[in-house]
Amino acid sequence: MVLDIFISIFTEVIKESIIEFVVVPIKPHISYPFTYKSKVEKLHHEVGRLKNRKVKLQQAVEEATRKGEEIYESVNKWLIDAGKSIEEAEEYIQGEEQAKKKCFVGLCPDLKTCY
Repeated sequence: MVLDIFISIFTEVIKESIIEFVVVPIKPHISYPFTYKSKVEKLHHEVGRLKNRKVKLQQAVEEATRKGEEIYESVNKWLIDAGKSIEEAEEYIQGEEQAKKKCFVGLCPDLKTCY
């Protein structure tokens, strides 16, 4: 009787520890292949939004410059940083498009695109 209670308490403690220290840390890594496509689509959508914001801000800066107004350095820095982020994301998306042409992580290339 006492042994059964001890075992049930012990297993609950171990189960919680296993979940906390083993399952929770590796869950994102295990779920990544299953959510990868949606994450790439979300990245593509967010890049589009960032491009629109950059264009709007660039137009406002150009208009302010024509009027002779001074542009804050932080605005110019944001435009530069946004441009770099857009380039990095587009390179990643382009790499993803090339990866779609291969199967088994590049071990079996699509022969049509190679030749």
